[in-house]
Amino acid sequence: MTKEEKIKKVKEFRRLLKQLQDGKATEKTREKISQLIPVVSLLMEELKTLKTMTLGAPPMFGGQQILINPIENIFQVPYGLSYEVRNALIDMLNKTIGVLQSKEEISKSVKDNIWSIMHPEIIRVAQQRFESEQYADAVEAAFKEINLQVKTKCKDRHQNKDGKGLMMMAFSANNPVLKFAPSSSFSEYDIQEGYMHMFAGAMQGIRNPKAHANEMITKEDALRKLAFASMLMYKLDTVVE
Repeated sequence: MTKEEKIKKVKEFRRLLKQLQDGKATEKTREKISQLIPVVSLLMEELKTLKTMTLGAPPMFGGQQILINPIENIFQVPYGLSYEVRNALIDMLNKTIGVLQSKEEISKSVKDNIWSIMHPEIIRVAQQRFESEQYADAVEAAFKEINLQVKTKCKDRHQNKDGKGLMMMAFSANNPVLKFAPSSSFSEYDIQEGYMHMFAGAMQGIRNPKAHANEMITKEDALRKLAFASMLMYKLDTVVE
């Protein structure tokens, strides 16, 4: 269930509860409330917005104070019938909606911030696909673009190579066509070899499965893979041809 769907359900539950509170309930009101109680209750428990209430029991029940769960006692006599319980529950529902909306804004902000650190070429080929919820296509396009950029930088060399094979030849630690840094020290050699494996692994483990299978991935997984593609693209900008 998306955040928008959760907010919609909580708002519908609040509307029905107010309808009940104002004496405007229809014959379907109680049925709809009962159907929504399990979903809304679980959601409020997850967000920690559902609180128990301490109430004094009427003399006929012994007059002692008891703890009640307001959402589970909506229809229980005498507690659920009291305005105190229902008003408190409405306040809790309002808080639940506020928490969900705030999480939605935080999620949007995180997504926007992620695009701000993406490489321009990754944004160009992937963002529109991503925003259209074509997550696998966005990832595939990003890694295809890396493959194309490496091929272009290699010019006429290794034009018959593609994917993993192209990366292993282009970034070879022993005889690179595209060097990240002069291999005059062991650490620089390690950098060249390490990125060779990262580029080759990306083609074999990420691009190829996306290109050859009808794979479905989540938005979060797509963002992680696009961030990795962006890192590789920024590194590609530093090569000495």
